[in-house]
Amino acid sequence: MKNRPVIKIKLTWIDKIIELLSFLTIIIVWIMVFIKHKEFPDMIPTHFDLKGKADLVGSKDNLFTLQSVLTFLFIGMTLLTYFPHKLSYAVQITKRNVKLQYRLAVRLIRVLKLVLVFVFGLLFFKTIQNAQGYDSEFRIFFLPYFIVSIIFIVAIYLIKSIRNK
Repeated sequence: MKNRPVIKIKLTWIDKIIELLSFLTIIIVWIMVFIKHKEFPDMIPTHFDLKGKADLVGSKDNLFTLQSVLTFLFIGMTLLTYFPHKLSYAVQITKRNVKLQYRLAVRLIRVLKLVLVFVFGLLFFKTIQNAQGYDSEFRIFFLPYFIVSIIFIVAIYLIKSIRNK
């Protein structure tokens, strides 16, 4: 790891779109939280069971805490993309494969970040609907869909990484 070259990975148009979508999603969620906060009752759903029904309530201020955690994760994942030489890889990094391996790893982080902010955005949207009295349940497939999508994304990365060692 100490011998790995430090190179800057330029953003492709796909990377720019992923970054833009991630950024816009997090901004939209912050706007939703600020705009809707005054309208919320003091207690709102803060947890949903596997069937998608709210099973725990808490202060509406928990939305700010949760959104702050998401923002912290967003910033951390963004910063991580600037240090691909510090990441772990499934293959040995060589002079021949360094650019591709770094690009794949950085793309993986960006895509996972997009999925994370999208899922949090969906959670906020559903929480807001529920707090406003709409019959808004998460369907049973929500959690498995999220887990399968993460596994799928990582599997694609690993396949590409190993094929291009």
